Amino acid sequence: MVEALRLTELCQQVRERYDHDEKRVVGIMMARYDLDITKAIVEQNYQYWHRNTRKYIDMFFGEDANKYRYKHLFDALSFIPYGTIVDYFQHIVYENPDMTPKERDDVWLKLEKEFRPWMDADDVPYLSKGTRWQYQNHIFESPFYYIDYCLAQTVAIEFLEESQKDYDKAFKAYLAHATRGGSYVFTDLVRLAGLKSPFEEGALKEVAKTSENILSSLQKTF
Repeated sequence: MVEALRLTELCQQVRERYDHDEKRVVGIMMARYDLDITKAIVEQNYQYWHRNTRKYIDMFFGEDANKYRYKHLFDALSFIPYGTIVDYFQHIVYENPDMTPKERDDVWLKLEKEFRPWMDADDVPYLSKGTRWQYQNHIFESPFYYIDYCLAQTVAIEFLEESQKDYDKAFKAYLAHATRGGSYVFTDLVRLAGLKSPFEEGALKEVAKTSENILSSLQKTF
């Protein structure tokens, strides 16, 4: 692995090592610097960069690159159960507008036990009552939007799996996928990309297995 680079060196490396289309999806890490030297590089489709420009991640994290890859995928996978709780909770409370605050808290606690049984908030009195939902502003401001994060995360991990097999082919498939946005419904977009819809039976199990295999391989490197 290479040593992590200083900002000016990093920008030069991006210009030299990314082709035109790849520069379009470099963004999250570079945008954080908020400097003029990086603004020309930051273009559209930045979230995809997180998943599938992993072959260049060494220049950001040096010897710790695989630790970042591990943490990033682990966080992505572990988010899906939480996102599911938020969506499920909204369906229940909006279908039952007369529920008391205590009843809403009880619903949240029940969902936590179902989807995140490893979580324990017993030492935090307020959260142990089932009040975690009050922190999630999407429930109040953007009802039923949160599940989109879960769907996108699932598809991104599927693209990640394809990129492990053939990066160039997966990247071209992603660009074609992105250009179809707004022209097809979600399930058709996923089908045209050659991926499995998160709504299909067994899709999440496959994503979990893929993630487990990649995480296991990464963990062996540090």
